[in-house]
Amino acid sequence: MEIVVARLVGKMLQEKMISTEDKKWYIYSLQLIIEKIVSYSTILLLAMIFGFFFQTIGFLLVFSVIRKYSGGFHFKHFWSCYLFSIGTYLAFVLVYQNYQFEFSIVPMIISSLACLGIFCIGAVNNRVYHWSMKEEREKCSLTRYSILVIYVVLAGLMLSGIDESYLWFMTWGLFEGLLSLILTKICE
Repeated sequence: MEIVVARLVGKMLQEKMISTEDKKWYIYSLQLIIEKIVSYSTILLLAMIFGFFFQTIGFLLVFSVIRKYSGGFHFKHFWSCYLFSIGTYLAFVLVYQNYQFEFSIVPMIISSLACLGIFCIGAVNNRVYHWSMKEEREKCSLTRYSILVIYVVLAGLMLSGIDESYLWFMTWGLFEGLLSLILTKICE
């Protein structure tokens, strides 16, 4: 992946589309965009195969919002992250598919605990972000606000009688966001 991006940016330099000073920024940005496209496309393809496309969109929305503001664990290489993400998604889908949990209160209990954990941790600065103290405080605030919004949305969906599979997938997004924060605390 890195080689493809480096060649693409090299071609952009050759064609004078970008300046030499911006090369590292373009490499980083393009690599991030391609990695997200590959990861999300794979997860959405799996979601279509298993019949959980719209539920998975809920999962991705919740997880992406948490990651955007809270930071979290980063593998050193894309493929490690990719395999971990796909593996945890598949594990969840297979467990959910085989056990079809029936109690709508259970995802709300798990969501409550995950939200509480994320709320307490806030945001986690790591070797990738290098946030200043001010940025870290802002990220903590944004994480806490978004967790409150997500929780209210989940509660509203539960009260509206939405199919429980949506609640479970969104709960998994919360849980995986919390897991990412805990892994960062432990490993970095």
